[in-house]
Amino acid sequence: MANYEFKETKCYPSDAARNAEQQLWNDFGWEVTGMDTRQVFTHTDSQGTKHYSTSTYIQLRRDKEHRNYAKLAELQDTYFSTLNMVPRKPTPLGAYIFQSICCIPLFGLGIIFLLLIPALKKKIKKYNEAVATLQPRADAAREQAKQLV
Repeated sequence: MANYEFKETKCYPSDAARNAEQQLWNDFGWEVTGMDTRQVFTHTDSQGTKHYSTSTYIQLRRDKEHRNYAKLAELQDTYFSTLNMVPRKPTPLGAYIFQSICCIPLFGLGIIFLLLIPALKKKIKKYNEAVATLQPRADAAREQAKQLV
């Protein structure tokens, strides 16, 4: 009898997002066992309208007795830990400059924003460098896992 591990993942409720999410997990040896779309209450606005967040939940399972189970699990951990090392994407420079210009009349806040532009440029450069070095490492782990499935 097979020994399975189970997982549930959440994604945006569009066909493209569902397919991409399924393919990602299939690459690491997971198979889809179920899928459902859920609406979760988020808040009520000042007019009394109720707002909901909609997500698709995908139920997965993976056979722990698969001949390459240990290597697939290791590559999956490598993939996600590598992607988690990428820093948060900084605010686009154009939006930052626009905010600065709009704030100039407000007690000099715009000037402060403009003085922070070099720091923002440095953050953007650091982000781009991290993506350039870490994304290929994550992609390599995923490709290696595809070979093992």
